[in-house]
Amino acid sequence: MPGTLRTRAPAWSTLLLLFASALAAGVEVGEPLGAALDRLAGSGLRLVYSTALVTPDLRVRAVPRPGPSVEMARELLAQHGLALEPVQPGVYVVVRAAAGDATAGGSVAGRGGAPVGDAAAPLIEVSILASRYRIDQQSEFAPVEITGEDLAARPGVDADALRVTRLLPGTATNGLSARAYVRGGRADELGVWFDGVPLFEPFHFKDFQGLLGILDPATVGRLDFWSGVHPARFGGRLSGVLDIAPRAWNDENHHEIGASLLYAHALSQGRLEAAPLEWLVAVRKSTIDQIMKLAEERTGEPEFLDLLVRLAWRFDGGSSVAAGWLVLDDGLTANASDDTERARARYRDGTGWLRGTWRIDDDLELRGLVSRTERHTRRVGTVDRAGSATGALEDRRFMDANTARLELGGRHGRVRYTLGGELMDHDTSYEYAANAVFDPLLAAALGRPDALSHDLTLVAGGQSYAAYASALIGLSPRLDVDLGVRWDRQDYRPGFDDSQWSPRVGIEYRPREGSALRVSFGHLSQPERPDELQVTDGDPQFHAVQTATQAVVALEHRLAKDQRIRAEVFDKRMSHVRPVHENILDPVTLLPEIEVDRVPVAPRSSRAYGAELSWYWEPRGPWSASLGYSWSEVTDHFDDSRALRSWDQRHAAVAGLTWTRDPWQLSGSLFWHSGWRRNDLRVEVSPEGEAQLVLSPRNAGTWPDYLSLDLRASWQRPLPVGTLQVFAEISNLANNDNYCCTEYHLAVPGDAASLEGERSTWLPRYGLIGVKWILP
Repeated sequence: MPGTLRTRAPAWSTLLLLFASALAAGVEVGEPLGAALDRLAGSGLRLVYSTALVTPDLRVRAVPRPGPSVEMARELLAQHGLALEPVQPGVYVVVRAAAGDATAGGSVAGRGGAPVGDAAAPLIEVSILASRYRIDQQSEFAPVEITGEDLAARPGVDADALRVTRLLPGTATNGLSARAYVRGGRADELGVWFDGVPLFEPFHFKDFQGLLGILDPATVGRLDFWSGVHPARFGGRLSGVLDIAPRAWNDENHHEIGASLLYAHALSQGRLEAAPLEWLVAVRKSTIDQIMKLAEERTGEPEFLDLLVRLAWRFDGGSSVAAGWLVLDDGLTANASDDTERARARYRDGTGWLRGTWRIDDDLELRGLVSRTERHTRRVGTVDRAGSATGALEDRRFMDANTARLELGGRHGRVRYTLGGELMDHDTSYEYAANAVFDPLLAAALGRPDALSHDLTLVAGGQSYAAYASALIGLSPRLDVDLGVRWDRQDYRPGFDDSQWSPRVGIEYRPREGSALRVSFGHLSQPERPDELQVTDGDPQFHAVQTATQAVVALEHRLAKDQRIRAEVFDKRMSHVRPVHENILDPVTLLPEIEVDRVPVAPRSSRAYGAELSWYWEPRGPWSASLGYSWSEVTDHFDDSRALRSWDQRHAAVAGLTWTRDPWQLSGSLFWHSGWRRNDLRVEVSPEGEAQLVLSPRNAGTWPDYLSLDLRASWQRPLPVGTLQVFAEISNLANNDNYCCTEYHLAVPGDAASLEGERSTWLPRYGLIGVKWILP
């Protein structure tokens, strides 16, 4: 570390401790930051810092609140984008803070550090709401839940930034899709934001399980995941939010190129020497042909490309302007192994944005954003399955969305606040035609007509407006309150006009250093956007706005300097649940809308509740580990019955272990969960001797439990120019069956007694190898 290294040792005399505490209370605005830290060092606090970080020109901007010396030091450092990291009991090192940094023992003014390289701490309000998890690009002395280094080391995740939810409690994933069901909610109830921009369906192959997210993990600087009540600025997704910040420039340019069995990629990040212009460019191109399996015995030929370009200009005083462009280009030809299903699809998406932050003074800043997203989809296919269904479809969708947002963020005394407004304009068109003929006996058992025919052309669009306010209030050195409210209004065509209020509140109490109790409560609303109409199921109408009321209680405690434990309980009650269509027998199909098992699901209300436990071990040695367990239940309530949801996962656990010693890094992840729900068809014989097909009660059955062991090894070696890294990983080492589906057909059309079923799984064992060249 460049610069002079200073260590401030504690004074041992009780009299000196009292005297130092009195001096600390006399910190003045404008005095050197180093002098203020030295003043705090006499109260039993040992600080280690470099003058390269705590430079002589840094000055105290605001007097910290009286309290424990570590809390006062955090407040002083946060004013300059710095933070404290404990290295052993009573000893702290001063480090650069991550964006939105928050630790269990932090205080209001000590939250929300600047991104690496920023000269001033951002004024954006940082929530203390429970159910928040973080991944950060920093790996040394970063007070985060999971570091970027940990993320890259975990098998089954490094290829896709959006798959990080697999590592965190409260989520259910099938292993094939990058989408996640968060705390019992549907997959479309998780919002994704990148660089402050809302992303609409940020997945490759959207209609084929959403196989891969569109963000290269190397482009991610920080990822915040809310699995419960989330801040008001993120809108109304009922289940959670992934808020992703781009990789931050850390005083060194970084370039890399690489290739694996999944994709080839290149990344460049740097800053001009002559001007404060930073760039981040990343591109990925698929390298697979028939390697990727859509499901057992179903193969495809996917081609995908994603591109990210981001430029940022930083001004003196903390202001900045950034422009970005994110592109997706997918093509897919997929056929069932027996050639009974064929599908072709093309997706072309683009999102461009311009955002700015203007620091008005030390306590006030203005933030603005404009963005435009265009999505173009074309999909065609046929089904020709004797004894089940025959049909064809053609699907064209054009979806445009423009977003404008303006926020004012500031602090006044013990309050950090955000006031914001948002406008979205949507323009969507659908051209959809589908027809299918089903076996009459199968259709009758599933409550479907013998045939369907859709020929729909629809133009939908309109505007949505929102205003929101939030405040983080420090009532005392140990007690903070987070208040937020959001008002949304929609004016969509055809024929939808509504508005909603969504309040939320969070309380954090820190009884002692390293411990925090958080309580959150919120009422969230999720209207149906014009691009989310279920036209492909013959339902072109807007439905009532879904709502969810959720309460969360969380306890976090640092067991030792290298161990943390976290426990949460939650209860989520959903009303006005939007009716959807599901394939209740075989969800892994290429053309789900024209399969015989596609049925409407229209609950009156739903409820999810559960408990989660997490443990993290992060020593300063070669080992690190984590363990998470969740117990939950999610139920749909109908007018005359109730049923567990298809992805109900009563018990789930994930464990990770990593060993690092240059030049090797070895890691493993163990995933286990209770079997998901299933539906069955069976043959019953009537008293008259006639065979009949009978469908079991909805989701009454259970698939077997699933256990998967994933392993990864990486090796790196310095080269004359840069560093070479080679990795290999294998998922589902034991090739355990993760059952998902049963495909039924009648061997003899019209004869119920000839019913046959074939089970299939989400994904079998598969491997991935790759190489990366990291350049200076």
